[in-house]
Amino acid sequence: VSETVSDYFYQQNPEKKRENIIRTQINGIGFDDGTLMSQLAGSTFQQHNFCKNYLNLAGKDFVSPIAGTWRLSYDYELEDRNARVNGRTCFKISFKPKRTQDLAFTGTMWIDSESYALCQIIATVEPTANLNFIEKVRIQQELAPTEANGGWIPVKNRILVNVGQLTKGTAGFLAKFYTSNRDVQINKVYEPHFFDEAITLNDDVELKDDNFWAQNRHDSLTVAEKHVFNMINDVKKIPIVKNYIDIIDMIISGYYKIGDIALGPYIFTYANNNVEGNRIRLGFQTNPSFSNRVILGGFAAYGTKDNTLKYGASADYILSRKPWTQAGVSYSHDLNQVALLSDSYNYSRNILFTAFSRFGAITNRRVFMQDMTNLYIQRDIFKNFTQKLTLSHWTFNPLYHFQYYDQVDGQIHGDFSTTELQVESKWSPGVHVLQSPKRNKPLTVKGEYSNPVLTFRYTHGFRGVLESDLTYDKFSLNVMQTVRMGILGRGNYSITAGYIPSTVPYPILENHLGNGLFLYNKNAFNMMRFFEFVSDRYIALQYAQYFEGLLLNSLPLIRNFKWRLVGTANVLYGDISRGNIDLIPNNSVNNSVLSSRGLSSTPYVELGYGIENIFKFFKVDFIHRLTYLDNETVMAGKPAKFGVKFSAQIRL
Repeated sequence: VSETVSDYFYQQNPEKKRENIIRTQINGIGFDDGTLMSQLAGSTFQQHNFCKNYLNLAGKDFVSPIAGTWRLSYDYELEDRNARVNGRTCFKISFKPKRTQDLAFTGTMWIDSESYALCQIIATVEPTANLNFIEKVRIQQELAPTEANGGWIPVKNRILVNVGQLTKGTAGFLAKFYTSNRDVQINKVYEPHFFDEAITLNDDVELKDDNFWAQNRHDSLTVAEKHVFNMINDVKKIPIVKNYIDIIDMIISGYYKIGDIALGPYIFTYANNNVEGNRIRLGFQTNPSFSNRVILGGFAAYGTKDNTLKYGASADYILSRKPWTQAGVSYSHDLNQVALLSDSYNYSRNILFTAFSRFGAITNRRVFMQDMTNLYIQRDIFKNFTQKLTLSHWTFNPLYHFQYYDQVDGQIHGDFSTTELQVESKWSPGVHVLQSPKRNKPLTVKGEYSNPVLTFRYTHGFRGVLESDLTYDKFSLNVMQTVRMGILGRGNYSITAGYIPSTVPYPILENHLGNGLFLYNKNAFNMMRFFEFVSDRYIALQYAQYFEGLLLNSLPLIRNFKWRLVGTANVLYGDISRGNIDLIPNNSVNNSVLSSRGLSSTPYVELGYGIENIFKFFKVDFIHRLTYLDNETVMAGKPAKFGVKFSAQIRL
């Protein structure tokens, strides 16, 4: 149970919001960070505007019953022309979805007969809607004019969310939210930078003071709410509840907490491949209970076939929380794969793909031993703009036949080391960054609207610094966005362009991320083989269209399964200069691999379609490779024209 009192500010054009959280009190099970919960349960994420065409609930777009596209989604019935609401005469209108599986509401609304404003609405998402785990959502909203003949805003908002059982024998839960707005002031003008901080916390935000709540609570607590406070205190004392909480936390975070440290990630604990044999890995990192500024981590791994110990350690320090400033250092001695050296902006986020890339015949992916040292500092320069500087030194000691011609000393080398400085600038407008002194990482929450996120990287390699063998420059720019398309669902696109004007060995170039695994990876080219294409200048588009229940909701029998259609398209255009190809001596690698991987005037294209939400968790993608079908290599032969990939996901 949590209560929050805030000052909430809204600007319409351009749309901006700010919430100053004055005081919060919270009592619950499974968390110990009241300041973070107060931000998530505050007014910023609990306001719903039915006057917009779509309402964002649980990351889904629900059609408003007064949307401009109402004819496509709703049936209506006028129940009463003279209904009374708070002394006003209203039209009482009931509504329901044309298709029960659509993301739409069932309910009743009252429209003021004089101004035609929305006066009151009760809107329910029924269990038949194409939504996972949530059996019912009910929104009850009461609105009032801000002044005579002025605009109407919600003054009371009640939300009920009923989450059903995940499996038979497990418990569901019921969540209730109540937001009350009063003392409304309009047409005030604020300084340009007033809205730079979307959410702020008073210094005494968690101060215990019953008199404050008695004076500032808009409505007194109900008898049921008082009972819940007492019930939580009793449930906290039950040992099995604490065990369940620990297990759930381990599943979500990937770590098992033991006091001040956490062991994991457990998904990396075991792997088997033809280089290391059975690979056993143990890792840890410190918890905020150890320090709310210092984060220590490390790992050790051992292969039963190569009998080689791999290891690493890291230390991070939070210099400042406002603005967020963090620095760190890390070192690792471990195997890596040239096929995974892509500069993909999202590749590192797919932890399942990373874990499974340690399995199988990894020699085809050009394995090498790498010693990597990183030093970085990162700072939020201003709202939604982050600057990061990283100084790296790493070695390339291949476990396969590798040679390159050094244009400076005129010699042929079989390994190299490099020292590089990378500058990364990231602009992510519309993202809320929630901070807490009890967390070592800020929590980012997407806003109601998804704006393009831009990331620019520049990397310079320094020859002669720390015995570095190479000098080079690398430029890349990425733009990604989720586009809301109403009845068509949502589209996700990522466009990346890169340019490497230098002449360097191919491990330094862009090794486009293929996927030889059975798992689908939205950040890879899924029908491209590992280490198939290399570029020093390229542009790539990766696109996915999530149709939600469109089409499949209208098919008899099929609609009962609540499956969802997904379309994908991956396009890559790039090239590799003759100078970079000629670095390979005697064409020994060029004839078998490298020359076939330079993209010509024809782009690489793969198109796919898939079904997600199979048994609520699984997704199957069917992908067609349309170009470079004769791109034969010595190790892998000709590529497959068609493939099926599987993945698991948790989506509402």
